[in-house]
Amino acid sequence: ITNFSVNTIITALQAPEWENLLTKIGADAMLHLLTKTSVFIKLPNECLCQMTGMPLIYAMPP
Repeated sequence: ITNFSVNTIITALQAPEWENLLTKIGADAMLHLLTKTSVFIKLPNECLCQMTGMPLIYAMPP
């Protein structure tokens, strides 16, 4: 991934933790994780930031 402009999500995905995950699970599983699931990270203020997936506002309630 090349980050040509400021993009918080891309910057976060370039962190060593994500590189480590990619090494452990492989490119196919990582692609699935980033394109077919919703991934959230915990922010310092205890809120969650959705990094991937369809915005929850569009999700059907259970």
